[in-house]
Amino acid sequence: MLSRTGRLLAAFTHDELGVWNLADGKRLFKETFPPGDMSIQVDIGEDEATLAVSFDNDLDHLVDLRTGRRFGKKAASHGWGPVMDPTGRHLLLTGDSFAERALPGWTPEHRWSCDVCGGFFPRLRWSPDGRYLAAFNGRKIRVWEVADHDIEPLTYQAEGDLSGVGFDGSTLRYLMDDSVISVDLSPRATSIKAGGDAILSPDIRWAAVHAFDSKYVRLWNVRERKDVARFPVEPGMSALSAFDQSARRLLIASDAGPIELVDVGTRKRIWSIRSRHAVDGFPASQASFSPDGRTIALVLGPYGQTLEYWLTVIDAATGRILHDSFTTSDGGPYLPDGKRLATGSGRFMDVATGKPVGEGYDTSYDGGAGVALSSRGLMAIAYDETGRVSLWDPSGPTALRPMMPKAAGTVEALTFSPRGDVLATAGGGLVQLWDPVNRRRLGGSFDARTIEDVDSLTFSADGGTLYFSAGGDILEIPVGPERVAALVCGWAGRRLTEAEWSRYLGDVAYRETCP
Repeated sequence: MLSRTGRLLAAFTHDELGVWNLADGKRLFKETFPPGDMSIQVDIGEDEATLAVSFDNDLDHLVDLRTGRRFGKKAASHGWGPVMDPTGRHLLLTGDSFAERALPGWTPEHRWSCDVCGGFFPRLRWSPDGRYLAAFNGRKIRVWEVADHDIEPLTYQAEGDLSGVGFDGSTLRYLMDDSVISVDLSPRATSIKAGGDAILSPDIRWAAVHAFDSKYVRLWNVRERKDVARFPVEPGMSALSAFDQSARRLLIASDAGPIELVDVGTRKRIWSIRSRHAVDGFPASQASFSPDGRTIALVLGPYGQTLEYWLTVIDAATGRILHDSFTTSDGGPYLPDGKRLATGSGRFMDVATGKPVGEGYDTSYDGGAGVALSSRGLMAIAYDETGRVSLWDPSGPTALRPMMPKAAGTVEALTFSPRGDVLATAGGGLVQLWDPVNRRRLGGSFDARTIEDVDSLTFSADGGTLYFSAGGDILEIPVGPERVAALVCGWAGRRLTEAEWSRYLGDVAYRETCP
């Protein structure tokens, strides 16, 4: 291996380890080991004065390259490593699920949870100023701020296996195939602790939060990060919440409890009703406001292991039940005509009767994970077990070709940006962006650091930020065209032509962004 400046070279051949000064060709250090299948790892400190040596993944000793003196004692098994920090005063050691900083005396100073540190040969990098620490393995990258161990500016899954990672100030650069790709750490995703399953309002101002076994659904101000109201629900039961498109009204439905509509501004109930089908074990599974906001389609079920659902259509102004019927579908969003629901079962549902209408829009799989409609008239259907996303023209319905690539993992939720030019999918802890026009991914996958079920996936009004909520956390992920442009510039290594810009960024106005 080379030292950070490229001045020193450490090499191991057969049973001998040597360190050379490449400027004059002189050997600074030599150590001989007994023959065998021993695995040796070394690292040269940033100050080029210290060499750390590990045998079979155990830190063994340090060498002062100025005097050739060995010092230190053998450490407990720490997995791969070691890596010296820029000051030469600390070592980074890794295990199956952690990275820890130590020295002097191998005493751990801090341990980072590191899910990429297991497996074969995870690699570690410090930024030159010691501010950031990176761990990478296969396609995954984790970056931490060293001063504040709880801040994780970047969790990233690249498009392919990584062969190198380095820092340039606040920019992380990684080598993949024949390309060097840059990721700016400054506009990082941020995490907000909501304290329960959070359903976000369309304007991202509010969240309806319900924790397991809680007696309340909390109305939470996302910007100020505080509760502003609490609405009682049946304790020990699940609760479904849904905002209307204006974010002025909130529907709350819990198992065996009332169905209520709340005015978000005044925090007062508009009406409260009960459904004879809302019983313990028969939960509310889907709720959708019609495009004009006049009706609410609420789907209850399934009950136990059956596929029995009940569709309840409610007048949003009065709470009067307009229709109540058995159905075999799990519900979904309203189509623009306000008369049909696009369900995840492969058929449109007539809101007036609860019966399937029209041709099936996908019969190759038994049920989808979710349906999203775009402002451009596209319909996306996601199948959670396969990671497959299909695009349809709902007027037919007609499948659009070519097919979208398969997602990196399962897909539990999906949504279009307000302009319909970007599709986001989430599931299995990964968030991915797609170009629905050209049927291609936009960059790698964002690791959401959770395997909890997705509660919400929503774009900001300008499409520049994606909000993801799961397991009590809300993540703000910058996804604006400037970020996409920077990523594509990294691929190209030059300025984009107008044709390339149009291909990757759609109708965003062309400008010379790449350096």
